[in-house]
Amino acid sequence: ALRFVAFLAMPETAHNARSDETQSVFFLLPCGGSLLYGVSCIRRIGAEELLHRDASVSRGTVQKAVCVLSRCPFFGLVQQRLSPVTQAFFEQMDFRCTALLSGFFSQLDQVLYEKLPEGELFHDVSHVNLLCG
Repeated sequence: ALRFVAFLAMPETAHNARSDETQSVFFLLPCGGSLLYGVSCIRRIGAEELLHRDASVSRGTVQKAVCVLSRCPFFGLVQQRLSPVTQAFFEQMDFRCTALLSGFFSQLDQVLYEKLPEGELFHDVSHVNLLCG
């Protein structure tokens, strides 16, 4: 099931977003008899803006998704925290610099979810967006 994450994290419509905005995608992934809850933030940047261009950069625009998989359906909480991290990751203009993502994972892993109020867990995510996209 994990082999589908890339397709779920960056759907075909992702290229329609403006280059200066972060687009969010929510998805469910069956895995080992349970569900994983996915939140993906997608951005793009002009290839000419990158400080480092490797062989994988073959087009004028680079589009990437930063994705979190969770065992808990806290879409709003994760999206609220992942979106600015994704923006900062792109503003570095060098995708080799992943310390920001590692730090985010460590921080997210330490959150005591059971002590957070329900409003923060589902922060600004309507049921319509979750169910209908």
